[in-house]
Amino acid sequence: MADEQFDQTGDIDLLIGADLIYDMLRSVTRTRPGNYPVLQETDLGWTLRGRTPATTTRHDPQPTFKLREDNSLEHSLNRFWEVEPVEPSTMTTGQQVCEQHVIINTSQEDDGGSVVRLPTKMDP
Repeated sequence: MADEQFDQTGDIDLLIGADLIYDMLRSVTRTRPGNYPVLQETDLGWTLRGRTPATTTRHDPQPTFKLREDNSLEHSLNRFWEVEPVEPSTMTTGQQVCEQHVIINTSQEDDGGSVVRLPTKMDP
């Protein structure tokens, strides 16, 4: 529905698999009472899902839904791949010592297993 030339053959811009779609959904939805579609916010913008109300006579108003994202595809993809900023480490001095011990005293065996020398306190 966001494709203004939906009736003309064209290249596929983006194909998203079912394995990724639920990772892209956000918690914000917009609903309307009755049998109307639901607007769902995603990392790439808004999507429309559900059924449109059925009309029974010619004189009933014909509902029309159109969704257009003003952002370019490139902008949307950049938003999709953005990583949230990582907060600086808040490790205690003891945790930093333990991490350094693991980094310095870890080796890998021929079978792929890892060996870490057990730490000991010099001054119990």
